[in-house]
Amino acid sequence: MKIPNRIAAAALALAACLVPLASPGPAAAADGPLQVAATLSDLGCAARAVGGSDVEVTVLCPGGMDPHYLPAKPSLSRKLGQADALLFNGLELEIGWLPPLLEKARNPRVRAGAPGMIDCSAALDAVLDVPSGAVDRGLGDIHPQGNPHYTVDPRRMIAVVELVGRRFGELDPPRAAAYRDRADAYATHVAGAAAGLAGADRRPAAPPRPAEPPALELPLRLARPGRDRRDRAPPRHRGLAAARAGHGGEVPRAGRRRGRGRGLGPPRRGARDRRPRRRLPGGPAGPLGRRAGHRRLPRVPGRRDPAPGRSGRGAGRGVTMDGFLEMMAAPVVMALVLVAMHSHLGHHVVRRGVIFVDIALAQVAAFGVAISLLLGGEIGTDSTYAVALGSTFLGALLISRTRGKSERVPQEAYIGIIYAVCSAAMILVLTQVPHGGEEINHLLVGAILWVTWPTLLKTAALYAVLGFLLWRWRGPLDRISADAEAARREGLPLRRWDFAFYLILGTVVTSSVQIAGVLLVFTLLVVPTVMSVRLFADHRRHFGYTLAVGVAAVVLGAALSYVLDLPTGAAIVCVFGFLLGLQVLLESLLRRG
Repeated sequence: MKIPNRIAAAALALAACLVPLASPGPAAAADGPLQVAATLSDLGCAARAVGGSDVEVTVLCPGGMDPHYLPAKPSLSRKLGQADALLFNGLELEIGWLPPLLEKARNPRVRAGAPGMIDCSAALDAVLDVPSGAVDRGLGDIHPQGNPHYTVDPRRMIAVVELVGRRFGELDPPRAAAYRDRADAYATHVAGAAAGLAGADRRPAAPPRPAEPPALELPLRLARPGRDRRDRAPPRHRGLAAARAGHGGEVPRAGRRRGRGRGLGPPRRGARDRRPRRRLPGGPAGPLGRRAGHRRLPRVPGRRDPAPGRSGRGAGRGVTMDGFLEMMAAPVVMALVLVAMHSHLGHHVVRRGVIFVDIALAQVAAFGVAISLLLGGEIGTDSTYAVALGSTFLGALLISRTRGKSERVPQEAYIGIIYAVCSAAMILVLTQVPHGGEEINHLLVGAILWVTWPTLLKTAALYAVLGFLLWRWRGPLDRISADAEAARREGLPLRRWDFAFYLILGTVVTSSVQIAGVLLVFTLLVVPTVMSVRLFADHRRHFGYTLAVGVAAVVLGAALSYVLDLPTGAAIVCVFGFLLGLQVLLESLLRRG
């Protein structure tokens, strides 16, 4: 068997072997703790304060991550798929990632209007900083429905906890009384702590203290008149329930223990913590800890506890074949559609010797998206697509004009300049846009995991029209890609046909950049074609091989993304690079043999 046929057979075998990921897991327990998903850590702490050991809480956006934008990972959909209830901040704080995540999870318990959808902002009697008139991104970091960061105020969290207690009781009536008691204990404790702060501002300010390592910051200082100097430090907020949960219901005193230098941090593993503590009312753990105020309910006849290591009510959607197909079907099919279109265009790109034209046009499209964001647009809207497409048309016209009769300066040099300038301009523009860093990451990596079937069908229809144009004009385009000078001698207008080709390429890139990101678009255009050109001299065999390689890389990348909880687009890019390196290694070994 010839080397190219061996490589092709190996790629097809690899693609076939990647499909069976795992067998379906065992059925979930019929009953157990209430499965709660919370978008923010503060809301997760509120759920734990109310639910105690009767709930299992999963935080989708833990502390340290930007709640406005969250990377697309399969674990987020799995967590929502298991949830009986979802606590979300509301006021459009999670508008950038929660709607597609809910669409991907397909959990009827946390759909709009379902009892499990708990909008915590509904507990507020008033919303601060509501802007008047029309607002958009061009005005800065302004939230149209008002300031959504109400969780930083423990007093306003009282209303949130009371709402959570009522809704948990509706979802789990046998334990409604326990939820209500814990919510009341939370409100009583915070109200008492706030009363203790009534005279805090009238006390003399504490002298400056030497710098110390970062410590756990208490949201609401439980200082009272008569405490020592260390307790008079100005309060810093980080979530009352978070502080309580991190210390088992006991709040350590402020300041450092002499000779320790660890501030309010937890004790070393294996070491006894001798720091002085003060206990809060409500039992050994206090009313706000994980077991705070928990009353052990009598065992319900016929009720089964969840199996060890598994969730209760909503379990059963682990890493299984059914879960993979349900979550990854649309992203995989979209990636295969991109492979089919981009591999054909990539064959022209490689033969023309303008390798960077695709990533340059992708960067031009990304620059257009950045301009639209600066003007108030949003990614995925028709206005943003129109601005990006217009920018790409201008880029295609500019690139087509860089081909000249003289080759003193290669066309690839001009293309590289266009790429560099557009990249720098995009960064400059996005520095003026709220959350510009997250937008840059989105444009580079994309969010193919969130793609939906309507978007896929619209993209496939567009690619079908563009594919027909490529087939209709295949004669002159193939001759120019094979030998531009020979085509010039035949009388073909090179710049006109170059503009037509780059126009089609730019339209494809503009559509795919907002879905898959710049990196995956460039990879799909170049890597499969390079792998096929290394094996086959006849370009008629390229398309089949690039499809085989694309299937293998897409399925393997999606499988790794699902099992290891990685961003899908970046995983597919790395798999393409791995397969290219593997092919080069196999070629070398087979030639030596």
